[in-house]
Amino acid sequence: AKTWTEIGKFELNSDGFTDAYPNDIAFLPDGKTAIVLDVATQKVVTLDIATRKITSRVNAGRQPYALALSADGKQLFVANIGIFNYSVIPPA
Repeated sequence: AKTWTEIGKFELNSDGFTDAYPNDIAFLPDGKTAIVLDVATQKVVTLDIATRKITSRVNAGRQPYALALSADGKQLFVANIGIFNYSVIPPA
């Protein structure tokens, strides 16, 4: 059976943010950028995979729950719980 090997971590609890709760992740087609939905802070967090650094945080709307990235990586959709609202956020 195969096992997972940890090769690194991303720290979302930084820049004054605490109690991060990442709920979903998407990767841009270039494979260099990860987009994480932090439901605790209600932010979309963009991460540089090579440097493992946060490159941006933007509001995700009220009670964000899930992400969907368009095939070309140009539009990011955020599903918000209970309000039938889908925010479109351009990736950074």
